[in-house]
Formats: sequence, C-alpha cells, structure tokens
Amino acid sequence: MKVTIIGAGNTGTALAVHMASLGLHPLLYTRSAEKARSLLRSVHAAGSIQGDFHISAITDFTAAVHRAVLIVICTWANTHRKIFEKLFSHWVSGYDLLIFNGNWGAYEAVAAQRAFAPDFLGCISETSGMPYAASASYNTEKHSVTSSIAAIKSSLTLATACGNNENVLRFLRAVYARIEEVSSVFETSLSAPNPIIHVPLCLLNMSKIEQGQHFHFLVDGFSERAEHLVHAIDNERTAIAGRLNAHYTPILEVLNESWNSHYPSLVEIFRRNPVYSQLPSPTGVEHRFIQEDVPYGIAPLVSLGALLHVDTKTCESLLTLYSTYFASPFPGPVFGPDALQQLGQEQTPHGSAIAKDIDD
Repeated sequence: MKVTIIGAGNTGTALAVHMASLGLHPLLYTRSAEKARSLLRSVHAAGSIQGDFHISAITDFTAAVHRAVLIVICTWANTHRKIFEKLFSHWVSGYDLLIFNGNWGAYEAVAAQRAFAPDFLGCISETSGMPYAASASYNTEKHSVTSSIAAIKSSLTLATACGNNENVLRFLRAVYARIEEVSSVFETSLSAPNPIIHVPLCLLNMSKIEQGQHFHFLVDGFSERAEHLVHAIDNERTAIAGRLNAHYTPILEVLNESWNSHYPSLVEIFRRNPVYSQLPSPTGVEHRFIQEDVPYGIAPLVSLGALLHVDTKTCESLLTLYSTYFASPFPGPVFGPDALQQLGQEQTPHGSAIAKDIDD
C-alpha cells in the first residue's frame, strides 16, 4: 500500500519511523525543504524503536497526494481545514484518508469533501488520539533527525465518516497491536483524551508555563482537585454524547485501555505510567496544549452544548477564562443543525432522532 504522511512533526516522523522499522515504505510530506533533505539522509530512532532509517520525503503536495493509496494526516487540528480544502481541490480517485488524533478532523474533512469533491468515493476515518508519545528533533544544519518514541499505544480507536474502510483497517492492523472500531466520529472526537487534561492543567499552571519553568506536567502540575476539574469536563462530554446517541467512554477508562493498565484514578495513572510521569511541561503559551486543545478540544463542546441544549458550564468557564486571559478568541469547528444532522445520519442508526432533538 502506498502511504503518504502529511506532516513531519512529532507524530508524522514517529509514524514514518515505525513503518520503516516494519519494512514499510511511507512517503512523508513536509513544507520544509531542509526537513526533507534531513529525512532523506537518515533518521535516528531512540526509545521503543531503535535504529537508523532513511525516510522518503517530498515538498510537492500534489505529487505526494497523487501517488498515495492512503493519506495519513499528522498535523495540528488548527491546520486541518486548509489541508482538506487543498487536498480535495487536488483530488483524484483512488485514495483513502485517515486523520490521527481526530479532534473533529473527519467532521471538517467531510465538509471540505462535499464542497470541493462531491464525487469522492474514498474513505474518511479518524482515530481518537495520538498513537505515540514521541518527539522529533531536526538539526537542519547537520541534516540530522532524531525521533524519540517513548511509547506506542497498545490500542487505537477508529471511526469512519464515509466510504469503505478496508484499506485503512489493513494499514492499521499491520502497524498497531489492537484496533477498536466505533460507529461514530462523534465518539472518536468526543473521546480524545488530551484536551480535557491539558486545557485545565495549563490554566492552573499558566504562570510557570509563561516563565518557561521546567516541571513534570502530569505529576508536579496535577492534583486530586485538578482531577475533579477533569472529571467535570468528562461529565459534560458524556451528556453531549448521550444527546448524539453516541457511545462515550470515560477518560480514565480510555487511558487504561490505551496502555492496557488498571489504575483507579488519573492521579495514579499519571504518577505510575512512565510515559505520563516524565511528560515535560509546555515552556511557552504557543504550545499545542493551549493553541490546539482549547479551540479544537473545549470550544467544540461549548458549540455542541448550545446546539443540543446540554449544560457545559465548566467548558464555557474555561473558554471564557482563556479568551479573557489571552484577550483573543479561540475559534474552532462550528456545528450547525444541517451539518450535524447529515453527519449523524451517516454515523448512527439514530440520525432521525438526532435531527428531532435539534429541532426541539
């Protein structure tokens, strides 16, 4: 299968290295010519995967898309909309689309597909979270790349918005240990674990983040009271999922399933799981824990809550505090009744019930 990875950040680089370690040969698209040259020379992998790998890289978006059977999106959610518009304006038949760490990526991809490529017959799928705890370091002067992969999740959750996902599943099963399919992209995006942890925790530790202090984010910056705040957001997502007739798995269960563990609380899993206990804090406010997870993790919950008449006072308070603190809005996906109804009808057998709830 010809796989093109869009995005040469932490996740995209880790995926390329993981595939290469399995004898697969992905093509990695990056806008940076320096990154592309570095990738072609060699990538040194450390951690869960070790060795040196040569990764095919390209800066020509059209060529990257046209040679693919499967395109895997590994970028910040903030760039999804522009990527999908560009992707479907270059559309040719014969490829499927997979979005890692969905964050409403499938929702926005379907909207772009309808606008730019209504005859598209491929598959659009997303996962609920990142498969890797990883970081990528590019030294463009020395043309060297290091991909440090601390861990690979033992389980991935997949939802498909449209099309036949046979190729997507074939790819995922060749690379990852266990794939759980769910019936709705509402389930994957609502269940994304990062936003409801990162957003409140960044706010509680904002002065240290602004000062560039280094600390273990989920240990030094977390407490039982912080866990209460996370669970309050978790409960609001549960209520939204109920209105959408979508199954929802609580945050603690999601994390335990991802790592095949059985910890009784978030405090315990963060302290005892080495991936979480060693997670470094953001060292600035431009970090994705803020700039991605607020507009694509919390703002959508406020929008959906208003549309579905669900109380989201915790999320609303967080969004208000962030917008006030930064004196700037955090716009994310906007959900209107028509789009929500159409996607709901495609995703679940309860589409008509969703439409009636919205009308009511």
